[in-house]
Amino acid sequence: MICLLFYGTPTRGWIDKSYGGKKIMQLKDLFTLPIIMKNEKVLDIKRSFPGKTMLTGLIYKDNIVLIEGQHRASALAS
Repeated sequence: MICLLFYGTPTRGWIDKSYGGKKIMQLKDLFTLPIIMKNEKVLDIKRSFPGKTMLTGLIYKDNIVLIEGQHRASALAS
């Protein structure tokens, strides 16, 4: 799945709670973490994923870094 190659949003909340202080991490390394697997927003999205959705990212140094859509991307990845 292509979204596994995306990098998660580099926001303070995700960096502090999920990334272990790293600025960004690939979704493939995040989606198995308990903080993602037990996240209520992610679980709700997984139960009823929207028929249409959009993720927003930037290409930075040959990587796609999400800037919006982290919870949806995490639901897709998991």
